[in-house]
Amino acid sequence: VMEYCYTIHEYRVVQCGGNRFSLAPSGMWVFNKPGYPAIITPPTRLDRELDARDVVRGKTME
Repeated sequence: VMEYCYTIHEYRVVQCGGNRFSLAPSGMWVFNKPGYPAIITPPTRLDRELDARDVVRGKTME
């Protein structure tokens, strides 16, 4: 299946304390690859822009 698709992963930057940071998964989207059979219908689209996100401060990641 993934031969015909590509994914976009979204992460949040979380400050774990001091100068330590971690990436926390926050989303994943799957799209049809151009020029390949469309296996995802109806066509998907992002409902928002992928741009810079704020750093989440003061929370720990387990």
